[in-house]
Amino acid sequence: MYDWLNEKYQVASEETYRDLSNIQGKLIKHQAFEAELQANKERLDQITEVRRLSLIIIVLILFLLGVVVVAVKIAVLVIVIVKLIVSLMVVVVAVVVVVVVVVIFSFVIRVVVVVSRSSNNKVQL
Repeated sequence: MYDWLNEKYQVASEETYRDLSNIQGKLIKHQAFEAELQANKERLDQITEVRRLSLIIIVLILFLLGVVVVAVKIAVLVIVIVKLIVSLMVVVVAVVVVVVVVVIFSFVIRVVVVVSRSSNNKVQL
């Protein structure tokens, strides 16, 4: 089919149409070409349909690739958000641990102070 199209393209791109001396021969060639097109109409229609369906498939593939790219971007975004949440949770846990340690340390110091005062008062008695 490619050779046939290439052959017809070469004939169509010739500039012999300017020479009117053989107009009858040119008319016969033109009629033969139209007859050939008509004889191959079904085949040409099939090729056109295959091309149309191929274009639809290509568009669908490109659309699906776009959907996949968007899905991957969303997945990456979710991963980043989860990492941020985990990091925030680690910071919150660290702050809570520090607060608990400070509270326990304050309590221990108060107990030591109370015990120390109590011991001092007994010794002075």
